[in-house]
Amino acid sequence: MVKDIRLRTTHIGTFDNLELIVPNGELLSGTLINYSEKEAPRRKRIHLAIGASYNDNPHEVMEALLDVARGYPNVLDEPEPQVFLTEFEDNSINYELRAWVTDANMMVGVASMLRLSIWDMFAGRGFEMPYPQRDVHLIAPVEPEKTITPPKPASKEMEPIATNPPEGLDNVD
Repeated sequence: MVKDIRLRTTHIGTFDNLELIVPNGELLSGTLINYSEKEAPRRKRIHLAIGASYNDNPHEVMEALLDVARGYPNVLDEPEPQVFLTEFEDNSINYELRAWVTDANMMVGVASMLRLSIWDMFAGRGFEMPYPQRDVHLIAPVEPEKTITPPKPASKEMEPIATNPPEGLDNVD
């Protein structure tokens, strides 16, 4: 949806709540294809986040994810599905699968079925679905050294604090 047209740029809002800023020269001289209006006003793009193990080849994972999306009947061929490697996390390499569906009402169902198909594909190809792992190393407790010396017993004879009272206090009643 066009949000604002300025002297040099046009601001376009997306359904993902992003704002695209396109130079007006590009709009006038280039070919603009609007995949969201007129010919298929109900089609929408879905985004799936997938994590794979560091043991799995990223090129193979990306190609396999594309194969799953291309083989699903409610995913459109044009615009074609895309896969991006998005992050190297602690426990996984993360990917994003983007695919267009024919009808916005089908988004949740298609996304769910694609996830199941991805699960099956991972199992079939021997890819691993990672989960957070932590290694805990237990160390035996160390006995503290006995460096504390016991208190000395009090002496039986106590020295007086003051043997002579200060001047002027000897006549106090």
